[in-house]
Amino acid sequence: MTRASSASAKSTQKSPGMKKKKLQGKKRGRPTSKKSGADIWAFNWFVRPKIWRNGREDYFYIHKYEDGLICRSLKEVERFEKDGTRPGRKAKRNSQKK
Repeated sequence: MTRASSASAKSTQKSPGMKKKKLQGKKRGRPTSKKSGADIWAFNWFVRPKIWRNGREDYFYIHKYEDGLICRSLKEVERFEKDGTRPGRKAKRNSQKK
């Protein structure tokens, strides 16, 4: 074994007690908002959990006073409460094949 190969072999070996360090401080992604207004308007909504066959759990937020208003995320709820923006669904696109 040459010195170069033995040095690379030593550097790739890990001692059994070493663990990966977790990132501390600033994390990747968008910065989190300081405080949401969820506690102010939470009494206006029912939360309906939906458990799928694969075990995944989704929550639907149903407004108590607006008929037919269902949001699929807390962001949609927050948008409705702050701006009055109703949640919309994207329209289906008709793809025409030639």
